[in-house]
Amino acid sequence: MRTVVIGAGLAGLTCAARLRAAGHDVLLLDKGRGAGGRASTRRGEGVRFDHGATCVEPRAEAFASVVDGWVAAGVAAPWSGPVVDLRPGACAPLPRPPSFVGVPGMSALLRHAGRGLEIRYRARASGLRHEAQGWALELEDGGWLGGFDRAALALPAEQARALLETTDADDLAGELARVRMQPCWTLLVHFARARELPWSRALPSSGPLAAITREHTKPGRSADPAWVVQATHAWSAAHLEATPETARALLLEALEALAGPLAPVRAATVHRWRYAAAEPPLGVSHLLRADGSLGVCGDWCLGDRLEDAYLSGDALGRAWGKG
Repeated sequence: MRTVVIGAGLAGLTCAARLRAAGHDVLLLDKGRGAGGRASTRRGEGVRFDHGATCVEPRAEAFASVVDGWVAAGVAAPWSGPVVDLRPGACAPLPRPPSFVGVPGMSALLRHAGRGLEIRYRARASGLRHEAQGWALELEDGGWLGGFDRAALALPAEQARALLETTDADDLAGELARVRMQPCWTLLVHFARARELPWSRALPSSGPLAAITREHTKPGRSADPAWVVQATHAWSAAHLEATPETARALLLEALEALAGPLAPVRAATVHRWRYAAAEPPLGVSHLLRADGSLGVCGDWCLGDRLEDAYLSGDALGRAWGKG
């Protein structure tokens, strides 16, 4: 059985690994330079920013076992820094469930998950076609790949729907049309000096900021002060088409209003996640075409956490692995 999986985030990697373990021939394609999705890490000058998922807090027993395996392999470590609800001039402690981070960055989890898999990067699929020989993919560079018995789309809902609309999959496209993805502007700041603060991560209960993570408090990181600041979905949607310069200035202003005077900024940049989270999620682990040859998975099926990406990809892989 030959399967192509489009998207090398955790959902796609998990689906592919499950199929490979069942003896299937699997090819992964991704438009990026490496595995990504939520578990992305960006490097600065001597620092790292986990600018997607900042940590994992396993809930399901199946995912907790996976995280235990990551820790045993040395690609993840517990992170126990204090979490607070931050308000101007005050903070209140919040309960913290067991948390883990990738080492030396969250992207290490994807590199580990992709071991032994055939992955082709810088390959963007622009069309799908169901032929007598199976599924064929049109690539953005004009090339074609074909002869696949099954095809999985492990992509944000909007991107998956765009591909489905190029082929005969109206039932799946209709399901995906119900999903609305919300954006997230994210600020990455490298400060010139550290501040003594009683928290590692802040989750403000009001205002334009959803989360502030002091990256240098994570295990396996440089001591240089690096912060990741994530805006709320509402603020991000309202400023969706802002220039990076404008978003950067507004987020720095919001950060200072909440956290107090900032140290001199050594470097600061922003990243816009156009498809950060589904509100609400689809509510099922994955989707399958009526004939079972085309599947869709992703975190947005179940929620907006890295765990949801794993569970969705694993469910699709298990469904196909039985056949």
